[in-house]
Amino acid sequence: MRYFRLGFILLILFATDARSTEIVEVQLPQLIGWYGFDGSTCMCNRTVSFHLDRMPTVVSHVWLHLSGTVNVGQYTCDPDPGYGPPPTIYPYQMEFVAAMKDTVGGHWWMADDRSPAESGQFELTILFEELYGWPVTWDFLRGGHANIEFSGGPGMLLVDCPVLVWPDATITSASVRVEGEFPVAVEGSTWGGIKALYR
Repeated sequence: MRYFRLGFILLILFATDARSTEIVEVQLPQLIGWYGFDGSTCMCNRTVSFHLDRMPTVVSHVWLHLSGTVNVGQYTCDPDPGYGPPPTIYPYQMEFVAAMKDTVGGHWWMADDRSPAESGQFELTILFEELYGWPVTWDFLRGGHANIEFSGGPGMLLVDCPVLVWPDATITSASVRVEGEFPVAVEGSTWGGIKALYR
């Protein structure tokens, strides 16, 4: 009877300890800092590498998480200045774009979003998605590391929409979040503890 119970416990252990779905977060301090126009130069682009402590067996979703402060700019669209009503002034938001290359398939995962339309603190969690329907997988992340190409700058405008005030942002926290199945660490004392129960 005791061997039956021991076998049953071992079966449960082997069936449940292999993988566990969870979200692992890795901080990206290299992305912290100021983004915007410095005179005529856009301080907008950075590259960062990250490493996972445990290799995932399956990756379901990946997000970029950003927080900080933004100063929203202004632009106007007035094709005929001097005629008609005064031009409308619109908020000019910052746009954050991150790209991660599927080094197995050769195409890109993209994550992009805009800052809020009002100045102040912001927090964004942006999902990495396939670009233009190109075939991509997360298989490359099973190696536990990847590179992210990141840019934070003014969004695109039409030619006839002049900028009144340029936006800028300061990122104070940045991380990548990986949802998947990760091996569960099993303590070396576990098997000894089970054997001790049946001595």
